[in-house]
Amino acid sequence: MVYIYFFTLKPEQHMKHFLFFLLFLPLFLSAQVSGENFLNAKYIGEMKNDMLNGHGRAVFSDGSYYEGEWVNQRRQGYGRAIMRDSSYYEGNWINDKRDGYGTYVFTNGSQYKGEFASDMMHGKGRYKFPDGDIYIGTFDSNRISGYGTIYYHDGDTFVGQVMSGHANGQGTYYFANGKKYVGEFKRDSRTGNGVLYLPNGERFEGIFADGKMKQGKYYFNNGEIFEGMMRSAIPNGNGIMYFKDGSSWEGNFINGLEEGSGKYTAPDGSTKQQDYSGGNPVKN
Repeated sequence: MVYIYFFTLKPEQHMKHFLFFLLFLPLFLSAQVSGENFLNAKYIGEMKNDMLNGHGRAVFSDGSYYEGEWVNQRRQGYGRAIMRDSSYYEGNWINDKRDGYGTYVFTNGSQYKGEFASDMMHGKGRYKFPDGDIYIGTFDSNRISGYGTIYYHDGDTFVGQVMSGHANGQGTYYFANGKKYVGEFKRDSRTGNGVLYLPNGERFEGIFADGKMKQGKYYFNNGEIFEGMMRSAIPNGNGIMYFKDGSSWEGNFINGLEEGSGKYTAPDGSTKQQDYSGGNPVKN
């Protein structure tokens, strides 16, 4: 009888929280302080050539305001913008847009610190979610994309490639309890070749699909190895069990147990038919 202890891993639950999430920010201050917006604002600060130039503070009719540097009526340089919902941005501006390094703090407790380009998170940055989860890595036009690290508040960590808000490509998932998965991801799911390391020294190497082990090798810490098909995280289908004494049995497995006729290979290489029923050998 073969007993195999497998873990069913569900990092996708975390991934959906982080990497399915496309970070479209409500960065909604007016693009240009002129015309009607300017007429509805109160400004205190420096001026030159009858235009806002230098340091000043503009308060708008909706309660939002900007305080910082101005160049020819546009926000340029370092400044702080407070939105009407009390969220705020503080950092660099270029041509009336958030551009360069800055910090955006949301009313729900989320916070982004990093690079902006044309009013969007773009480049390297750090995003902290209300529950304490943190992503540090690259952003592309307000989306998590490129390469980054996710620190989950429960102690788990993901490091790897992301694309358009999804784990995509090579990555490593570290579990707080000592487990580790290294391999391929496709749209947040472990799909492709990968290796699962367990705290007790055992590991599984093989093919994953939709987050589940499909086919490969499981290495036991007692020296035995199972190689074959998997379903529901246990051997199901054709496979071979290599025993530590050098013998092996090849045949069908059902729910982790040998079932039906199979080939037994002795340590000296001799073979014979050996039948099993429910993991127990049947006398031939």
